[in-house]
Amino acid sequence: FKTAVSIVPTSALTGEGVPDLLYMILKLTQDLMVDKLEVKEELQCTVIEVKNIEGLGTTIDVVLLNGTLKEGDTIVLAGI
Repeated sequence: FKTAVSIVPTSALTGEGVPDLLYMILKLTQDLMVDKLEVKEELQCTVIEVKNIEGLGTTIDVVLLNGTLKEGDTIVLAGI
């Protein structure tokens, strides 16, 4: 384990910082379990957040369950 501790400010009232906290947990899990990860051909992912960033347009934060997401891939979202 590392000696540094990441602190992610969050708010239970407004929800601010929750996506950042999820990102940190997922990143730590991925780093610690890199030898146990299996990649399958079929793409499966869960959308965490959809946001509009000036200069980039609509962007999404996803958790990849299987497969590899490449630039130019088509993503279909329901309810947007």
